[in-house]
Amino acid sequence: MLLSGYQDISLIRKGNKIMTFKRKAISLSLISILCLSQGVNVYADTSYAFQDKLTQVRDQAKTTGLNVTEGQKVIYKTVAEAEADIKKQEEAVKNAIAWQDAANDNIAKAVGGVDKNLTQVTQAETITIDSNDEAKKIADQAIENVTKVDSQNKEKKSKYDTESEKVENENKKIKEKYDQAQAKYSEDMATYDKNMLIYQDLTKKYEEDLEAYKVAKDIYEKDLNEYKSKLGTEGYPKQLLFQSLNLNKGEPQAKHGVVRGPNPDEIIWKGDKRLGGYSSILDSNGFFLYKNFTRGTTITFNYANLKNATFDGDRITGIQYDITAVSTPSDGSGVWLVVPNDPTEGFIAYRNEGNGNWRTDRIEFRVTARYYTAKGQVRFTEKTPGVFTHYSLNHNVIGLEYVKDSSGDLVEITGSSIKKCNDPANSAWATGGGNNSSDLGLPEEWDTSSSRYAYKGAILASITSGGDSYTVTYGQGDMGGARASHMGSYTYWFGINTLPVSPLAKEPPKEPTKPTEPTPPVAPAVPHYDPKPQTPQYEGVTIPKVVSKVSLHEVEVQKTPVTIKIKKYKEDGTTPLEGVTYEVKWVKNSDEEQLSVAQYTPAVTEVGQSVKLTTDKNGEVDFTNLPQGEYQITETKTPAGYTLLKDSIKTTLPLTYTKEEAQKQNIDTSKAEWNEKEQKYYVYSATYEVTNDKGFTIPKTGGEGIWKIGFLGMILMFAVGSYVVSMKYKRA
Repeated sequence: MLLSGYQDISLIRKGNKIMTFKRKAISLSLISILCLSQGVNVYADTSYAFQDKLTQVRDQAKTTGLNVTEGQKVIYKTVAEAEADIKKQEEAVKNAIAWQDAANDNIAKAVGGVDKNLTQVTQAETITIDSNDEAKKIADQAIENVTKVDSQNKEKKSKYDTESEKVENENKKIKEKYDQAQAKYSEDMATYDKNMLIYQDLTKKYEEDLEAYKVAKDIYEKDLNEYKSKLGTEGYPKQLLFQSLNLNKGEPQAKHGVVRGPNPDEIIWKGDKRLGGYSSILDSNGFFLYKNFTRGTTITFNYANLKNATFDGDRITGIQYDITAVSTPSDGSGVWLVVPNDPTEGFIAYRNEGNGNWRTDRIEFRVTARYYTAKGQVRFTEKTPGVFTHYSLNHNVIGLEYVKDSSGDLVEITGSSIKKCNDPANSAWATGGGNNSSDLGLPEEWDTSSSRYAYKGAILASITSGGDSYTVTYGQGDMGGARASHMGSYTYWFGINTLPVSPLAKEPPKEPTKPTEPTPPVAPAVPHYDPKPQTPQYEGVTIPKVVSKVSLHEVEVQKTPVTIKIKKYKEDGTTPLEGVTYEVKWVKNSDEEQLSVAQYTPAVTEVGQSVKLTTDKNGEVDFTNLPQGEYQITETKTPAGYTLLKDSIKTTLPLTYTKEEAQKQNIDTSKAEWNEKEQKYYVYSATYEVTNDKGFTIPKTGGEGIWKIGFLGMILMFAVGSYVVSMKYKRA
């Protein structure tokens, strides 16, 4: 026979020589060949096969931590049934492991996702489960608990972090603000210390200046009283005037440009023959020339690069003039307008010959002047008044020169030929007739800026309130007398300045300003910082250890041996016959595995072997511990005077019956074994009663004879039941 697998095997040789091979990694078929070559009969002991498997199942259950309970041992008739049982147990273990591992793995996976810094996970006691549903339920509950607690802890942490960040940011802002304030305080303190030194120096200088001021004030008041006493006398204004505007000195270096209106037709320079005597009289170097300045035209000029002009002690940095042609010659022609670069020198007008009627043929120019310092546009007030000088106002055979529509108050000078009048309205001119030097009986010409009699052709305009500009209209009316001309035209100059042709009250000395003691900076208060939120208490969570419970039991296969009993009777059928030998031979094995699981010592161990026994005084012989299968019963020896059975008896045990067959044949089923799976009764014992006759002759050649064999067959184990069959055999 060929053996397969890896199992313990026993090799039995005739002559009681036994060879045993334990499990090795070697093909059993090879072992079988080796043994047979040595004359060894081989049979396999496979009882360890399923037992080893069961051991493996048990070891696996213990290794994986299953809760194993021991069940009652189960005994089977066949190895297949035992292996099926073990396979079922193995499947139960696999399922239990799968349930257990799935539950624990899912719990572990959930635990792996928690923040260990927040959620403390502890192992709880073991929970034993019986089913996958129970394992899943426990795992789901554990996962839910873990997820819930971890989520709550994370929410607490998030809220805490948000509040902490908010407080931290607020405190950071407070600190930054405090640090900035502290830094500024340090800077302010350094500035304060520096200013205190300056203050001390200024205080010392102030005290010195104050003493000087007191002296200057005394002198000023004395001079002012003297000046007041001269008001109304020759060459003095008729009222007390103060001056904050100083346009006394020329600005020949000044630069001028056009802000609004047409650009000049030409720019001419000092010495140009068209300027005539003005080249020597005026200090300007450049002149804008407009050849057709017509009525209604306004041009705005600005002047920069000034050095000498001041207002209330501040240097004037810019001047702006708006010059508008209000009236032009009656013949409809325009005038030539020449604008010097020095703003204190006004402008020059060139006109054609007139009709001699100054009331109907005249030229008029309205001028608006604005002044600027580094502080902004100048504004005239009572404390900072401006006094403009309108001089060189001639009245002769050539024409009549006048001013009108002044935005300031016109103030006459005692002894001047220029008087205020209302013809034209709000005007001033030499109303008493011609004012040439000869007309006035003066020893010298008055119409020069250096003449001591310049006041004779002048009037003053004082502006003290409501104005950030000064406006006045200059006019000339044609008288028709003979005159000299430049380039075929007649010229007239109009100045805009503060030339002191008449004494004005001196500007009072300015009282020194007492320095203000610097105020020490206040140190910033130490800020109050918001406390951080209280650290939250995080919840812990316990997780179960899921252990599957599995019940295992020992498995055993017991192949029930069969028994053949023979009762030998004499010819009367009732007297036992002693001394008859029977041979029972194993003809066919019904179960190849039965020897490996036998719980008894088999009478035969391989097909073809036989057992011989002789009837006792009761005529009986029992063949026990026979493996299941087909047997041949042969009578081999009989006492003298008796003839051997001609034919052998063949039988197969165990015998099987359905319920119907057992009932029909009157089988005592209480002594039979019921197989639920096959729905049959099993009978493992048979008794044969053999009756022989004496006195017949057995020929040497084997003559005929008659054998009466009584069968009390189907005697089941423990005398299940019986019936008798009589058969006659005749020998030919």
